[in-house]
Amino acid sequence: MELREIKKDKYTYKVTKQRVYGPGVTNMVLSLFKVGDDFYSGLDLYEVDELFPQYRLEDVAGLGDVKRFIYQRLIAPFEDEELASKLRLRVGGGMLLFGPPGTGKTLIAMAIANHIQAKFIEISPSVILGYPGEAEKRLERIFSRLEKEPRAVVFLDEAEWILCRREEQTSSVMQRVIPVLLSQLSRIFKDKSKPIIVIAATNKPEMIDSAFLRPGRFDKLFYIGLPDESARVEIIKMYLRDREHRLTDMQISEIARRLEGYSGADIEQIIEEAAFLAFEGRRDKQDVKITVEHINEAV
Repeated sequence: MELREIKKDKYTYKVTKQRVYGPGVTNMVLSLFKVGDDFYSGLDLYEVDELFPQYRLEDVAGLGDVKRFIYQRLIAPFEDEELASKLRLRVGGGMLLFGPPGTGKTLIAMAIANHIQAKFIEISPSVILGYPGEAEKRLERIFSRLEKEPRAVVFLDEAEWILCRREEQTSSVMQRVIPVLLSQLSRIFKDKSKPIIVIAATNKPEMIDSAFLRPGRFDKLFYIGLPDESARVEIIKMYLRDREHRLTDMQISEIARRLEGYSGADIEQIIEEAAFLAFEGRRDKQDVKITVEHINEAV
């Protein structure tokens, strides 16, 4: 698995070599086809990802300081709302998670939702930049659902396309719909009685409009970086936990040392590939286990 290096400010990101297309590409491709409005009306609307996650912060390897701060400032007030109310603490609010792709930003958001027993609602560019004329209806449905939820975590994935500066809103759909979304978010931030956490995630923080980082909006910022060696050991063990394998702790530590610069998602993919390699080489079904050789080949 090849990595390419990206340097931004004082951070160096190592990411897998793959093409990443912005959501505007979808509209560009659709514009090549001559289709009428009835084409879009006949398509099923994308339903927002809405669930009760099962993850917990303990499932996120490393990031001890970040997890402690998130627990104290975001989760604990939900666990003792009476005391939080007496102290007039804000329950809910906004936070921005930024860093390389595959480092666990979505997992953290889902873990927070699980800890506070809240509905997890994801809003991605595909929801906003869908079929012409339908985006506003989708947002209306999403926020009408929020009104009915006693607790909710709203997750803005690829936030650089949603919270970008006005001059970078190149799509006509973005220019029309994003102000509607931001108006709804502002209403959430102003209503301190509503226990809603809004989490934005991005690997391109430089594209976020600084206006959204003011106090009372996305004012809690966390850098979610690539895992260090001890975190990589945790991640490897986590993905091996329910799989048959022959790896010793020493071998796992050596693999973790070699995987410097890999994200948690990269490591998950390596373990998955190693499992397939073990399966493909099966002879005696009673003795099919992942070995260090499978891991080496997967890398």
